[in-house]
Amino acid sequence: MKNQQIECELRVITDKAISSKIHDRWILSKYINFNIPSPDVVMRGQYSEVKKTDSSFPFDELWNKGVNIITNWSSIEKSIQEYQSKRRF
Repeated sequence: MKNQQIECELRVITDKAISSKIHDRWILSKYINFNIPSPDVVMRGQYSEVKKTDSSFPFDELWNKGVNIITNWSSIEKSIQEYQSKRRF
C-alpha cells in the first residue's frame, strides 16, 4: 500500500468510558458507511447482517481518542491484560 501512496491506519478505543457508549461496529468511508455486527456476534455464529447506513457518527472525535494499533501496541496490550485480570475469578 505504501508503494501506491495509500496510508492505512487502525485504531482501537481502550478507554472503557468511551467504548461503553458504542454498541455497533462501523465501516466508514468518504462516500458510503456500513453498520456491521460485532466480532462476538460473528464468533458465536449468530444471524446478523451488514447494512448500509446514512446515520451520522462522530468519527473524528472518536478517531482522535483511539490508540494506533501499530505505534502503540504496548498500551493496547496493557489494556488487554488489565481486562483479562478483572475477568478472572
